[in-house]
Amino acid sequence: MRRLLIITTLDFAREPNQRVQILASLFRPDFDEVVAVYRVQRDPGGPMSDTIGVLTQRTSRAEQDGIVRVAVDPLWNAPRGRDLRYVGFVKEPMDVAGLAWGVLRRAPGLFDVAIAEGPTEGAAAHLLRSLGRVKYVVYDDFDWVPGWHHRRFRVEALSRLERWAIARSDRVVSSGQYLALLRRLQTGRSPAWIPNGTPRLLAPGEGEIGEKGGGDSAPILLYAGNLHLPYSGLDAVIAAMPAILSRAPGTRLIVVGSGSEPDLAAIHGAIAEADVADSVELIGRVPRDEVDRYLRRATIGMAVFPPTRLRRFAFPYKVIEYMGAGLAVVGSERSETARIIRSHGIGETVPFEPEAIAGGVSRLLGDPRRRREIAERGHAAAAGFLWERIGDRYRDVINSLEA
Repeated sequence: MRRLLIITTLDFAREPNQRVQILASLFRPDFDEVVAVYRVQRDPGGPMSDTIGVLTQRTSRAEQDGIVRVAVDPLWNAPRGRDLRYVGFVKEPMDVAGLAWGVLRRAPGLFDVAIAEGPTEGAAAHLLRSLGRVKYVVYDDFDWVPGWHHRRFRVEALSRLERWAIARSDRVVSSGQYLALLRRLQTGRSPAWIPNGTPRLLAPGEGEIGEKGGGDSAPILLYAGNLHLPYSGLDAVIAAMPAILSRAPGTRLIVVGSGSEPDLAAIHGAIAEADVADSVELIGRVPRDEVDRYLRRATIGMAVFPPTRLRRFAFPYKVIEYMGAGLAVVGSERSETARIIRSHGIGETVPFEPEAIAGGVSRLLGDPRRRREIAERGHAAAAGFLWERIGDRYRDVINSLEA
């Protein structure tokens, strides 16, 4: 019986359409059993229930779409939005132990391959291998995970754990080329570059391309993704809107995605400060088909963000989806996003400054012919990022373990 284990701290049930869920679905036909063990995302409650939740561990098992899901609520798993402050460093050891225990408790037996999506997941996979429960470990290097944290001790601890897990894995897969280069410099390993992908292409016909901000129609800037600040960079995009409107009156910014209450409050504050309430529309999270509808309507896809190490190494899904829909893209310079834009000739790379963002948008809006050429190039390039093709590349890595 051939078995695959996927380990992630991403809530499998609450954060759909992420790399880890797609990989699980792609590999389901290749294995007799696919098990995904994940850390649940807890909602805040009252002081008593939150305290009990942090100090207790729970696991459960269910099956959906042919994939066994093992949900783990480990010790020290604080509710969303609650900061454990200076004792937060305890969280990673609790996650490692909790994820490993979830497998031992709910999915006993030997796994042929474990895909570990991050440093704590990698540590859990190596712990399970030391217990004789996993043959091979593939480290799925999807992000520079320490960048999610701000306190120096925690960043350093996670960085060390990340390098340790990568160095000891049988195979390493990096989602970005810059990330793969970083790992070569840090560990001497040569990761396979297997990027994020898109489920489908939405190439518009010639008539639709012409209507994307051409003729009498108003241009539409689209941001699709997580609204978290400063991760999303939406504050700078909104601050750029007055300058954009002065050069291209009628331009609208449509924002598709969800965020926390503090993030939404900050975004509304930025809209009020820029006095662009009539030009910005916050849609919220919508089903996949609805996202496609907004992609078809848009003129330019926005992918600008602060120049942090986290964002610099990230390979955003949104850029490939913009490409597949025939959108020109404005992205931050000196990043994996900029590398994608330049290598495929699909838009503008700019500093993370409102005036620079406005300039990039204005240059694209003022050149319809260039946007048509971008649409053709983007569609052709995006075909290589279809998840089916990404899955074939990943499958080759897994099969090489047993060759």
